[in-house]
Amino acid sequence: MPFRRIAGLVFIASLCLCLTTCEKCGITEPDPGMPVMLSFDVYSHIQGYEKSFSREAESGENINITISELEVDGVDEHRIAVRSSGFRDLVVFGQTGEAAFTAPDEDTLFTIVLFNTIPGLDYEMMDRQNARLYNGLRHYVVFRKDFGGHPKDWRRGFTQEKPWRFSFEQMNRVLDRGWVRWGAFQRKPAPNDAQGDFSYGYSGCYGTMGWHTGTSITVNACLLPEFRNLTAISVAEIFENVTSVDNKGIDGGGGSYDVVTDEDGRLNAIGEHLFVYVFAKDATPLD
Repeated sequence: MPFRRIAGLVFIASLCLCLTTCEKCGITEPDPGMPVMLSFDVYSHIQGYEKSFSREAESGENINITISELEVDGVDEHRIAVRSSGFRDLVVFGQTGEAAFTAPDEDTLFTIVLFNTIPGLDYEMMDRQNARLYNGLRHYVVFRKDFGGHPKDWRRGFTQEKPWRFSFEQMNRVLDRGWVRWGAFQRKPAPNDAQGDFSYGYSGCYGTMGWHTGTSITVNACLLPEFRNLTAISVAEIFENVTSVDNKGIDGGGGSYDVVTDEDGRLNAIGEHLFVYVFAKDATPLD
């Protein structure tokens, strides 16, 4: 038999052996995924616990959870957040009706958060501004600081601090759902050490009814004669500052207070849903 034919047969035999025993050729098959049990507790962000379910999977497997398969009534059909057990870490936030992630290497409990809907509510008001928690915080220390020498002559039937106390207490109540506390505010009235995450107070008698800069929130008491006016603007400025949005992004025109507060100067149901939405979907860990 000619040498070239022998060499060819040897090559073919070696190739066949290599294909049947890949490890000898330095090629390894990927290890099959380990069986894991994925458990899910489902909540809606305002109403609370809805249901639980489990799914068998393999580690490394692509997991896809759709809102429709969860069969929860009264929730937005597009937005879904998957967080770790106890709501601590954000795994994924989806805006197309589903959430996709990779199965971990061990049995794991996840928390799914859906977002309740009510008439007149539009989460796009927040999404179009990429609403997010200011400075990536959930717990804010706020301190009283007035600007422009105002107010100098306070002639109201309540103290200067009362509207602010009323406003921050509202925000604390909506963030503490009983089953989870999404965040909180610690208020330091004057006098204080001027240390914290942002200040709150009164501006001079000029400009707009309210203003926020990230590091400060002010309202103009000269333009806001009644308690309910002061609290409506205070609540709106807290809302905007903490969720990193502004007036025009909220309603396309006037002020967010028209959208998120009621006639009594309180955070309304739409404001509550939008405010908690930003806390529930944000990547900042819940501690």
